[in-house]
Amino acid sequence: MKNDMTISQLAGAAGGVSLRTIRYYEEIGLLTPSGWTKGGQRVYGEGAFVTLKKVRILQESGMKLAEIGEFLMALAARPTAGKERTLAHIAALERFYKALSARRDDIQQLLCSLDEALQKKEKCVGCGASDCGKCGQLAKWSQFGLAPPA
Repeated sequence: MKNDMTISQLAGAAGGVSLRTIRYYEEIGLLTPSGWTKGGQRVYGEGAFVTLKKVRILQESGMKLAEIGEFLMALAARPTAGKERTLAHIAALERFYKALSARRDDIQQLLCSLDEALQKKEKCVGCGASDCGKCGQLAKWSQFGLAPPA
């Protein structure tokens, strides 16, 4: 990876993140360019690339951008050197782990419900009823915002 990248190069290296997204992350303080070219273009170092990848992964895991900002700030904070800094980082990582674990449990419950609903789809297709209003399966599908079969 190059040390200095333009915003376009950074976007491409990060897997096609939009320029608008990178500028927004800058605006809210998640990313900072390492400098500017003579022509006034933003230049980013490898640290920005790593941060951008972290932000995308954390966002995909369900964290809100405000939470991500707090998490990254906690990791970047340097209240003291040595052991206290390490302990502060461990505490931030533990909070993040607990938050992700709770989301994982919620997602797992949703997946189980969805799996159960989809396993019963054959009954619905073969039912032949003209009105699905009394079908218990309808309640399962509505949890996911899905319309009942026509």
